Amino acid sequence: VDTFVVNFESRHVVHLSPFLRDLDSEVSLSPVPPRLEIEREIARAREQGRLPDFAERTYQGIDLSGMDLGKAGFEGATLQETNLEGANLEGARLRNANLSGSNLRRANMSGADLQGANLQGTTLSGTNLRGAKYTRTTKWPSGFDPSTSGADCEDIPGRRLYDL
Repeated sequence: VDTFVVNFESRHVVHLSPFLRDLDSEVSLSPVPPRLEIEREIARAREQGRLPDFAERTYQGIDLSGMDLGKAGFEGATLQETNLEGANLEGARLRNANLSGSNLRRANMSGADLQGANLQGTTLSGTNLRGAKYTRTTKWPSGFDPSTSGADCEDIPGRRLYDL
């Protein structure tokens, strides 16, 4: 594939193909894969002393297994059918996020904000939910009882839903 750059002001045309062939494989003219985009944003945020924010974004059906997403903001994000197996989501802000059908097996979600999140159809075996916050509007997988997971219901501060 031949690639050209045209400078309309000077009317010069530069044939880039020979140069592009010699570039490192990391340089690409195609869109950045979602996992790499997230990794880069997390690194930038941490360098700048801020929390990574992915609010309202859509990352559907991608592999984020084993990633450190601790304290990242995914408020209102769509993460349907995403592989988050073994991911660190400690303190993540997942309020109103859609994680339906996702694999959360062995993920650390301790202290995560799950208020209003959709977790229907997710795999939660071995997932740490200790101290995660949820409300009655949080949608859990069929047959899952959040009261046995250590998560805290925020509808009545200081009480778990099963205490009612």
